[in-house]
Amino acid sequence: MAYRRLIVIFFPLLLQADSFEDYKAKQEKAFKNKKLKFIDFKKQEDAAFNTYLKKEKDAIKAYEKQVSALWPQNDLQDAKKLTNYSKDLQTKTMIDFEKNQIVISTKHKVSKNDLLKKLDETLSLTSEKAYAQNNLEQKIKALSAPSKYIKTSALNPQPLLLKKVDHLRSEKAYITQDGGGKKLTYSLPKDATYKRSFNYLRAAKSNAIRFNVSAEILLAIMHSESSFNPMARSHIPAFGLMQIVPKSAGIDSYKFLYKKRRLLSASYLYNTTNNIEIGSAYFHILYYKYLASIKNPQSRLYCAIAGYNTGAGNVAWAFVHNNNVKKASKRINKMSPQEVYNHLLKNLKYDEPKHYLKRVRQRSIRYKRLYRL
Repeated sequence: MAYRRLIVIFFPLLLQADSFEDYKAKQEKAFKNKKLKFIDFKKQEDAAFNTYLKKEKDAIKAYEKQVSALWPQNDLQDAKKLTNYSKDLQTKTMIDFEKNQIVISTKHKVSKNDLLKKLDETLSLTSEKAYAQNNLEQKIKALSAPSKYIKTSALNPQPLLLKKVDHLRSEKAYITQDGGGKKLTYSLPKDATYKRSFNYLRAAKSNAIRFNVSAEILLAIMHSESSFNPMARSHIPAFGLMQIVPKSAGIDSYKFLYKKRRLLSASYLYNTTNNIEIGSAYFHILYYKYLASIKNPQSRLYCAIAGYNTGAGNVAWAFVHNNNVKKASKRINKMSPQEVYNHLLKNLKYDEPKHYLKRVRQRSIRYKRLYRL
């Protein structure tokens, strides 16, 4: 009886063991298949990303070559300047957001009234209209058919410059002869950059709450990156107010927010709502993930500001001469915030992030006071 009972007891267990091995094998096979599908899908995504970026790069190169025949200094990839040319390339309109200046130049004779009319149009532009009228951006927009891998967007119908246009603009415009054409130079108010910041204050506040970062830091980053040029395009390329690089910060932040890898197009990042969301999310990732091993909040803030410009790996390099953030954190955690700040200013690998850290810190203090944040 005992033997028979033993068979009754253990026989189901043997079946269960066989079933478990089968189950385990099926799970491993499913996991491998899923992994292969993911790799294949990632290859498709990357192929779409690279194809789009190459077409964009080629289009810019071709347009620059065309423009340079008439305008040797084209400024098409300067984050703090927005330059547009008429379709016949005879008129150039450049807004310098850093110097707060508008320059309209022509290769042919035009009347003073025509130039002032062009100035009025420029002063009253919205981001939406500026994008629609920008010949380079429209050429890039027409490059590719809609793709599930590339995120595009309409732009915001908000002022490109100031909400209130100076009624004395015609008296302040300086017009001179420029070869066979004319040149109009118009200076915006000296505090125009800080006035433009108000256009993005609400978005800075709401994203600061959402991502648990400081609104004054977000405003100071926008100021330092683009001087509040919503259509900023740099040579890197990086785009918009917070100068998002699509293949790095753009992919990381969008995946963090929406759990999908997508390449963010120029139009998506020229939309200021999208740009501030993506930039704020990236600063959150830097502060709360990449640099999480830095214990002191102020020390971590200084490192995150520098990291926004140069990457977390280069911040680590300033302390341990390699990209190991955890190793660098051990040294950082033994220093005071002021010592960390001074060390970064002295030891960051490149001069640009040194100046950037200093500017963002100073400007954040001013925005905190200006808006009582």
